[in-house]
Order: sequence, then structure tokens, then C-alpha cells
Amino acid sequence: MSTIADDDAFVTVAFSLQSNPGAYAVLVGAGVSQGAVPTAWEVLTSLIVDVAHLKGAEVAADEAERWWADAFGTEATYENVLESLAPTQHERQRLLRGFFENAPEAVGPNGEGAIRPNSAHRCIARLVKLGVVRVILTTNFDHLLEEAVRDELIQPTVIAGDADVLGMAPLHTLDCCIIHLHGDYLYPETMLNTVTELNEYKPAVAGLLNDVLGQYGLLVSGWSARYDKALRGAIAAQASRRYTMVWMEPFDLSQEAQQLTTNQKALVMRSSADEGFGELTEAVESLQIRRARQPLAMPAAVETAKRELSGRWTAIRLHDTLNKEFDRSSDTVDLPDYRNAADYGGLAALVASTEEHSQILAALLAVMAYWGDEGTDDWWVDEIGRLSAQPRASGLVALLKVRLIASSFLFYAAGVAAVAKKRYGLLARLLALERPDPSWGDTRQPLAEILSAASSYEETSDAPHRHYGKVTAVLREALRFSDSKLQDLWQRFEVIRLAHNIQRALLFHTNLPVFLEQQSLLDESLDRYPDLGNTGDVDPLEIRRDREAFSREWGFALNRMAEGMLVQPLWPHVLGRDTHAPIATWRCDIAQQLFDEISAQGDDHPLVIAGIGPDGETLAAAVRAVSHAIGRRARESSMRPSGIQPEEVWADTGRAPYEMLN
Repeated sequence: MSTIADDDAFVTVAFSLQSNPGAYAVLVGAGVSQGAVPTAWEVLTSLIVDVAHLKGAEVAADEAERWWADAFGTEATYENVLESLAPTQHERQRLLRGFFENAPEAVGPNGEGAIRPNSAHRCIARLVKLGVVRVILTTNFDHLLEEAVRDELIQPTVIAGDADVLGMAPLHTLDCCIIHLHGDYLYPETMLNTVTELNEYKPAVAGLLNDVLGQYGLLVSGWSARYDKALRGAIAAQASRRYTMVWMEPFDLSQEAQQLTTNQKALVMRSSADEGFGELTEAVESLQIRRARQPLAMPAAVETAKRELSGRWTAIRLHDTLNKEFDRSSDTVDLPDYRNAADYGGLAALVASTEEHSQILAALLAVMAYWGDEGTDDWWVDEIGRLSAQPRASGLVALLKVRLIASSFLFYAAGVAAVAKKRYGLLARLLALERPDPSWGDTRQPLAEILSAASSYEETSDAPHRHYGKVTAVLREALRFSDSKLQDLWQRFEVIRLAHNIQRALLFHTNLPVFLEQQSLLDESLDRYPDLGNTGDVDPLEIRRDREAFSREWGFALNRMAEGMLVQPLWPHVLGRDTHAPIATWRCDIAQQLFDEISAQGDDHPLVIAGIGPDGETLAAAVRAVSHAIGRRARESSMRPSGIQPEEVWADTGRAPYEMLN
């Protein structure tokens, strides 16, 4: 057995994984799922306690197996315990789902209490996504690894018993194979738990296990080795010596594990599953980025920035790093010649290279926008404007605009992070950035308009969706937010950006007084006559006609205010939905939420205080116009020649959320 310092160990293992992609299999035990789902023993004893209760006995969990043996004269196994509680296969499946699946009543409004993959599951799935792990052995019954891998948009092949082995494709042809050595809770007859059951695997599973152990190195975590005689024996006899076995364990090894690691000359790292797989994932990603010719690895840059921003002294190194990254980014987009894309491998290659070289600086700005302050904002905000300035040169528009792709990465990464932290003063500063208009020297162009994906990319039809995917990948690394949270934050930023822009439009200001007047008249009528069955001497038909007139004029003004947005060929990544309201039925939910907030708080809303709108009434109207424009775009895109007509549509792709999964 070899134990070395944690940092050195992670570097060693990361290099091995990266240098030999797919050569290692991961073996995980109950320690990986601990806290997310009950262990195998906890499930069995809980079921026995339930049986005892039915028999009129109250039994503690640690006495459950002994009680069963005394009561029934047999060893407690899943099959005979389950048969006592659930005679049919269907009933047994439903019973076990309670341990491993989310019950609606147990999940809170914000998802608290839900059974979900933990950090270790997510990091293992990320290693699969990175291509360095393809085979996962697990002694657990749950499906959390499968869920985590599917969240990375990879469909794993799942093996839970002999029948699955007989029908599987060769291991080396599979993107990901998850092998449940001790069975699957959906198939109780495959579940192994007792010492007797764990003494020997069925032939097909044993053969597959031997193949894996003979062909792959082994990365072990969360497995004590104490009770699994068959698995211990297979590892001792079959484990490959071509690759160093790696064993992660935060505590002292069991006697059985110590014997295995000593005999196999394993590398033992003192680390939990969450910490260990997290460190490995970051290290592998760092190596991959470095091999992609990035001079600074994104994970390392992000973590360094966070550490320096949390210190008590000025982060001088971070300031210097920012300057170097801005210089490097400027060197990347300052092309020697803007007349021929072929000089750079074609426009597509140049765009991809620009995106790649913008990731680290975008991640740094996201960290600074979220964890920084007004003092550190001064280090970088104005640099975005300088990077965006068009060079004094002639050439192809697509090549002249490449620098806007880099600037857009920075603008969106910082903007979304500012929204996430509710740093609306910083957001207002970003939205106020301008550059000289290259066509009219005496005028200025707002970056909030020209750094949209639609304006930054040239000759790229899927620009907004591509841009969203690239930048949110950076934000995921920098802020560690879930995809769903990033999706909502992205939309909120877009709505605020568009509302800021629309307030500059002549059509908006021309129609705003009519919109506000008709809204006021309609609200006044609703307040005065809430019940048309009790209107006193006033004819209810006249009230209804007035309301229809108010609504008609209000809708006309709203359409005109939104008209400036409706002419754009490419739309941002925001979701429109049919609310089935009486008028303006299609809206943007994120915009509607913001509208409600501003309407309730008025001039005291933080966006108004930050100066993003002159007053609450005007900003709320701008947000409402944005919602309406997005809704109209979504409604037009929702039309299908046949079949189901979607009620939600992404504005950038014109596709429903469920269609994006296909």
C-alpha cells in the first residue's frame, strides 16, 4: 500500500486518467450514496421492523435480523422479508420505491428533502462526460449514478443481473456502462445483501466482473470491502496490474481493505467521495483545458480568484492576472488582416478559437462580479468597452466583429453573475457601457445592444443558443449553480437588458403615455365596479364596452412599444408561454415575475434605485413590453402544421422545451 500527500495524489491520478482515457473503472459502495439514500442494511432492517410491527412486536434496527431469525427460523433475506410485506412483484417494486424515489409529499416547495445525486455522483458523471471513465461498478441499489450521467446528456447502459449481461454489447463499444453488482431495487430478486448472498456472484455477472478487473484499472471509493467476499476475491485474483489501483477513503481502512490495497500496491488517498471526485474532476478538466492551449486552467483560475477575493488584503495577483488575460484576449482578436477568413482556417474555426480563448477571462469576471465590490469592479468593467472597440481597418464584417464574440462572453458572464448576486449597481454600470460607432464617429453605441448574441455573431444561424450554451458552461464552473438556476438567471438578465434597451426607443416613449393612461382607466374601472351585477345606476353594458375600449387601446399601445424588438432576425434565449389570459395571452414568465416585483415596489425597486429605469412606472412598462414581444415571437414559433401545439417555446430556437431534448 502506498499513501502520499493528497495534492500529489490528485495530480498523479488526474494525469493517469487523462493520459489513459477510459482505462479506469470506478468502483463505488454505500459511502458514495451516504446521506442521499439508505444503505442496503438500513433498507433490510427497516423492512424487518415493519414486519415485526405487523406481528405486534417493537424491534430496534440493530436487533432486527436476530428477531427475524427467532421469529421465522430462517436467515433474513430481501426476498423472504419482501414477500411478507408485498406478495407480488408489482407490490414489492412499489414498496422499495419508497426508499429510493421521491415521494411528492416529502419534497418541499424548493426541492428540499428530494432524493438527488450528490456531489460525488455529479463528479463521477462529469468524468464520464470528459471521456476518462466509461465503466462504473457499484454495490448500491439506487439509480443516482444513472440520473447524474443522464444529466450530462449521456445514456448509460445499466447492468443489474445475469439477463442484462447476456444481452449487452462489448464493453469497449459503450459510452458508459453502470454495473450493479448487488442488484437493482426495482428487481428484488437481483438484490444481494446477506453474507451468504455476497459469497458468490451468478456466473454471467462474475464473468463480466472478471473482464472489467482484467482490462481496467480500478478507482475505489465508499466501499469498505468488509462484507463482500465475492468482490474481494475477484479483485485479489483478477485486478489488472497494468494500472495502479486507486483507493479513496477518509478514515482508517478496514482490515479487508488494508489487505487488498497492500497486495495490489494501491495508491490510497485520504479523502471522502465528494471531495476526492471533486478534486479529480477539477484536475482532469484543468489538464484538458491546458491541452486545448489555454495558458491558465479555468478551475484553477476560478478557485484562485475566489481565494484572493475572500482575503483581507488587496488581491494584487488577481489584478495582475486580469490585466494579463485582457492583454491576451486583445491579442487574440486583433487580427493582422481582416480580409480573408481562410488565413485563420475559415470563419467557423476562428469563431471557435475566439470562444475557447474567452472562457477563462469570462470565468474570472463572473467570479469578480459575484464576489467582488465596487473597488474591484474598477479593475475590469471599462476594459470590456475597450475590447469591444472596432479596429481602424477595412475588411470582412464577420472578421471585424469577431472581437464582439469575446466581449459578449465577458459582458454576459459578468451580467448574469451580477443578477445572481443582486448587484444591480454593477449591472447598471455594465448596461451603460458604450463604444464609438464605427460608422458615425461622433455617436456612441450601447454595448447592451451590440454585445447580444444576435449582434456579435455573423453568419451563424444558431448564434443565441450556441452563445447561451458556451457562456453558461463558464458560469457553471465559476458559480457552481445548477443548470435550472442558471437558466432562470440568464433569462432575468436578458429581460433586464432588453427592458433597458427598449427604453431608448422612440416608439416606446411615443406610446408609453397612452399605455399608462389606458392601464389607469382600466384599473380604475375594475376598482370602482368589481361586480358588474351591482353597478347602481350605471349600465353594466356601458362599463363592459368602456373596458373593452380601454383594453383595445392598451393592447395597441403595448404592441407599438414592443415593435422595436419584433424586427430582429435572431432572438435571445428566453422562454415564452401561453397563459390563456383574455388579452396578450403569450408572455415571458420571468419578465412577468419582474413586472410584478417592480409594480409592487415602484420607485423603491432596486433596479430603479440603480438607475436602470427613470421610475418604477416606466421600467415596469418596459418589462411588460419585453414580455409581450417575447410572447409574440413564441406564439408565432409555436404554430405546427400538425400534432401537438406547444404552450411553451424558446424564442431563440422556436422550439418547445420538450423538443430540445430530442
